[in-house]
Amino acid sequence: MKRPLWLWALLAGVALLLTLAFTLPRGAGSGMYLTDFTTALRRGEVADARISYQNGTVVLSGKLKDGQDYETRTLTGDPVVKLDALQAAGVNVSYLPPARLSVLGVLSILLTLALIVGLIILLLRSRQGGNTDAAGTFGKSKAAVIAEGQIKLSFQDVAGCDEAKQDLQEVVDFLRAPDKYHALGARIPHGVLLVGPPGSGKTLLAKAVAGEAKVPYFSISGSDFVEMFVGVGAARVRDLFEQARKSAPCIVFIDEIDAVGRKRGI
Repeated sequence: MKRPLWLWALLAGVALLLTLAFTLPRGAGSGMYLTDFTTALRRGEVADARISYQNGTVVLSGKLKDGQDYETRTLTGDPVVKLDALQAAGVNVSYLPPARLSVLGVLSILLTLALIVGLIILLLRSRQGGNTDAAGTFGKSKAAVIAEGQIKLSFQDVAGCDEAKQDLQEVVDFLRAPDKYHALGARIPHGVLLVGPPGSGKTLLAKAVAGEAKVPYFSISGSDFVEMFVGVGAARVRDLFEQARKSAPCIVFIDEIDAVGRKRGI
């Protein structure tokens, strides 16, 4: 399977970010304990001190009188870093300006932001199943559509339910020859309510009617019309019947329609 270009760019950004993370210069850390620095300062062993601020802490670095380099960290309010205390110990004090972001640092920040945005886009696309127009299809019908002639079921495939099949045979005649009934002033029934416990054959009868009449078959559950957001269920009903009108004559089977009234099982 060919991977999209943006995925390769995302992987390249991850590799570059990891490379920068391992190659960027790191701080040397505390080369000397603060207690050892305080002792050396009290003994007059500190020659000079360079003071800088990094991430809310004070960094003291410089040389001892024996030529050894040192670096230690302390808090901003520590009396050790006060100018009077350092000058009293004979230390040459200098302040270093705050470190500016380097080109590599800026590039690292930009790559991190790009990776976060890329991951968000990836999650959104995976949740939408690759459909970038999911917002436009939110109110579309979820009906399963079976085209004309694809249903091979007939009343002979339904065992029992003789009275129901006799009543539904009239619906089949209406669908097969509507002009004959229109000439007599009759109108096709707008709906048939099939009532019975689960497994009694309601869905099978609906498919048998579509198979006998050789018309398209739309199947949807009544629970799809009940949504948390106001108006979504009504929009799906309208969309369902708009599709059905385009395919008329057809069968629209709404399973568990009592779920619309939230009286399921009562």
